[in-house]
Amino acid sequence: MRKHLFVAGLVLIVAAPALAQQTAAPPELAGAVSAREGVKAERLAFEYFKAAPDSLISVAKITIAPGQFIPMHTHSGPEFHYVVSGTLEETLGDEPARTLKAGEGHYAAANVAHGLKNTGTEPATFIAFIAGAKGERLTTPFKK
Repeated sequence: MRKHLFVAGLVLIVAAPALAQQTAAPPELAGAVSAREGVKAERLAFEYFKAAPDSLISVAKITIAPGQFIPMHTHSGPEFHYVVSGTLEETLGDEPARTLKAGEGHYAAANVAHGLKNTGTEPATFIAFIAGAKGERLTTPFKK
C-alpha cells in the first residue's frame, strides 16, 4: 500500500507542472483589450491549424454595453467582425469612423489600429474572427 501511495505521489509531482501549463492561457491571448468594464467576451473557438501548424484562428462573441467601447488596438493577423445585434461605431486607422449595424461586418488588416464603440441604446454584440501566428501576441493595445 505504501508503495502505491509513493508512486501516486510521484506521478502528481511530475504531472502537476504539465497540467498547469495546459490550463494557462496561450501567449497569443495576452493583451486582450476586451477585458474591461461594460464588455463581455466569450471565446467560441481557439484553434491551431493542422495544415498550417504556425497559424491559428480565434473566434469570440463580444457584447459591448451602451456607451462602452473597445479601445484602439492591433492584431498580428487580419480580423473580420460581424455585428449580430445593436450598433457599433468603428474607427479603423486614419479613416473617418463608420457605423456598423446588425448584419454588417468589416475587415481590419493585420497591424492596422482599430476600435469599436457602442453608440446605441442597447447592448451591441459582434463576432470577431482573428487569424494569427502561433507564439505571437494576437492583440496589442495601440499607443500613438
